[in-house]
Amino acid sequence: MGKGKRIRAQRKPESPLNKRALVEGWAATPQLLIRQATTADMDRVGEFAGMVGVEMESQLFNSVAEGFAGAALQVCLQGGREAFKGYMAKKFFDKQEDPTTIYLNCALILVAEHRDHGIVGALVAYPPVSVVQMYIQSMRTSDPKQILNAVICGALGVSRIKALAVVESARRAGIGSALLKYCTRIYSHCGYQLLYGQMPSATPGLDLFYQRHGFDVLPPETPLNLWVIFGNNALVGPGPDEQFFVRLI
Repeated sequence: MGKGKRIRAQRKPESPLNKRALVEGWAATPQLLIRQATTADMDRVGEFAGMVGVEMESQLFNSVAEGFAGAALQVCLQGGREAFKGYMAKKFFDKQEDPTTIYLNCALILVAEHRDHGIVGALVAYPPVSVVQMYIQSMRTSDPKQILNAVICGALGVSRIKALAVVESARRAGIGSALLKYCTRIYSHCGYQLLYGQMPSATPGLDLFYQRHGFDVLPPETPLNLWVIFGNNALVGPGPDEQFFVRLI
């Protein structure tokens, strides 16, 4: 067997992406499971978000408690992209639900659970409702079709990593990488085009972490242009002392 063939033979196959695996978890290592968060996990997830200065909205907690957080992603993992689009189309045309509630059907809340130490890391991501609302205001249109198209593009095309944190004692063990890997794989599988987040500009090594995982890190104070999602310029500014990391998927 040639050298190239030996390398391919030794390469570990990708873990399957399906609804059952999302709920029950993927074994990142023999001791570590990456899985979708449950209601019982959410206080701990909130603590991890607090580690990186993020306050989680009550609507996100409620979406987990009521069982619809990530429901659209589960549909996609079980039935494919067409099933996902059909599920979301029904949500969009159900006037009883507001845009935030609809978007949280696409939320991805992952925890890293260690066999001996419990939950040691968490990731929270979902389509950016406020960004889409700001874009719609900038359109200066009352055309319901154009507004609906922008809302749909935002929900099905882009997701924001709101928080990613690992307990200090478990850092540098690949846990953050595992959480980010499955986040990227799931959204890519569901047809999303762009994944992004914001990070403090002065955190040493954080830019290298995201770059190793295929993200471009924009210079501080540089806005993010979501033209690839909306078809024209849609600039989003970073927060104070923050910068964007972004990846086309």
